[in-house]
Amino acid sequence: MTRNERYTFDADSPSPLCDRRTQTRMKALALFASRGFQQVSLRELGNHLGISAGSLYNHFESKETLLFELVEDLYEELLEPVLSQSPTKLDQGARVREFISRHIALQKLKHDQFQLAELELRNLSVEHLAQIESLRGQYELRLLNLLSMPDTPIYKSAVRGLMSLLNSLPTCEADTPLTDEHHLELATGMTLGVLAAARQTSKSMSAPVIAMRVARNV
Repeated sequence: MTRNERYTFDADSPSPLCDRRTQTRMKALALFASRGFQQVSLRELGNHLGISAGSLYNHFESKETLLFELVEDLYEELLEPVLSQSPTKLDQGARVREFISRHIALQKLKHDQFQLAELELRNLSVEHLAQIESLRGQYELRLLNLLSMPDTPIYKSAVRGLMSLLNSLPTCEADTPLTDEHHLELATGMTLGVLAAARQTSKSMSAPVIAMRVARNV
């Protein structure tokens, strides 16, 4: 079931069942984010949702599946605009700023889901974790493509670390007097810095290989 199927309903004829499902998931999300997924028992989850523990599985397949769907929804929402984005003539700095602007705007709306995506993936099944890793990989690869960066292990590792760092910014921001513009400047600068470091590392690693090839041809 996709995010749209879970959460979207006809505004002219809203489905009470769909609306109730959305409210149930959002309440569960808030509880997981505040208490930690592992710390929430089925009894506590049921009490929080106003559902008896024995009836929980009438509302979702399992607690782990609910966690998976909440994180999956986040990555599908992150991917939606970047997958449809057309090539742009903007310079690299402007492209990074545009990408990061969308990312942190969603963070403000989906802080709890970002928290689950960074801290609770260890609680997913092997199958569900693989699906989330695939979605995250698509998102990170899209950033590399937008910036015309090569899809190499160095750049992929740099972007993977960068995303975790960016995803933690909303938590840090709560303790600092950052304006929205300062937040965007900080995140954009971090991104450009990480990519510059990856570029330099890539050059350093390729230099001995080039030198060896030249020596063989002498």
